[in-house]
Amino acid sequence: MIRMGAHFKNTSLLIGSEQDFDIKKVYFHHEYNSGTSTNYDIALIHLDRPAILQDGVDLVCLPDDNVAFPPDLIVG
Repeated sequence: MIRMGAHFKNTSLLIGSEQDFDIKKVYFHHEYNSGTSTNYDIALIHLDRPAILQDGVDLVCLPDDNVAFPPDLIVG
């Protein structure tokens, strides 16, 4: 299950923008190998239905191709 929207993860309190989804499929990068390194540790998750964009649920912004990141950068 995936939950999108503003919520408190350590309680059952809901704020109102939550959307819960089942996972249809996970698409891992074809060069990812969990036993050797963190290179290519990216995946796409196919949800069971479209998300509704609203406060607390929006699109991710990806950088332009010309942006250089240091090799030890971690994001989540």
